[in-house]
Parts: sequence; C-alpha cells; structure tokens
Amino acid sequence: MRKLLIHLIALICFITSNAQTANQKILYILDSIPIINDPESWNQIEPGDISDITVIKNKDSVHRLGWENVDGIIYIFTKAYRSRPDSIKKIPSLKQMVYTSDAWYLNGKIYSGHYIDYFNNGNIQDEKACEYPIAFQLFPVNQ
Repeated sequence: MRKLLIHLIALICFITSNAQTANQKILYILDSIPIINDPESWNQIEPGDISDITVIKNKDSVHRLGWENVDGIIYIFTKAYRSRPDSIKKIPSLKQMVYTSDAWYLNGKIYSGHYIDYFNNGNIQDEKACEYPIAFQLFPVNQ
C-alpha cells in the first residue's frame, strides 16, 4: 500500500509540475503498447492496477527509443503485466497490429498465430488465433 501511495504522489507531482502544453506531445505506453487514442470510459486504469511508472523527458533518450515525433514518454506497467511470464508477454495483441487486405500485419509482415488482447488494467480481454481467408491458408506465411 505504501509503494502505491508513493507512486501516486509521484505521478500527481509530475503531472502538476510538468503540465502538458499545447506544443508538447507526450506518448503513453501501457504494458509495452502505445496508447494512440484516449481510453474508453469503460476501459480505464485505476491507481491500484499500477505496478510502476517511468517518465522519459530527455529528447535524445526518446529519439533513441525510436519515437522521433514525441517530446516525452510515460511508461505505465500494470501489476497484471508484471506478474506474467515472459513467454506470455511475447504473444502480441491486436493493438500492436494493423488489419489490411484481409490480413493482420505485425511489424510489416502478415501475422499468423495466437494473440491476446488486454483491458487497460492488465486483465485479459480476448484471446484467439488470427484467422484469414482461404487464400492465406493455402500459402504458409514465412516467419
């Protein structure tokens, strides 16, 4: 409980002392997945769900991480994410993929396999295998 309180106080201090101006672009990354759109009202993260928060404001560090178009990054990790084994963390989410031409793409390549989607609090939302039209099933995807 004390650790959570310290995290919440640190987060509140950061937000109030470094309020985002109209010119700043801050990227939030929740459990290793960038949050592009504001979360839906039913999919909020509660303070009790948070394990730890890391703030990166140094422009050089942000650029080295591959984010050229943002001024800072706030990483938020849930307790549920931190408790998962690495083998589960490696399974992608549809939030990391793009759906184009009747197929899911992960890092520019057609993805065929298992995925797990999570609510923002870290709990499982959906777990399935990506399915494709018959044309994709006839020709195996090189991985």
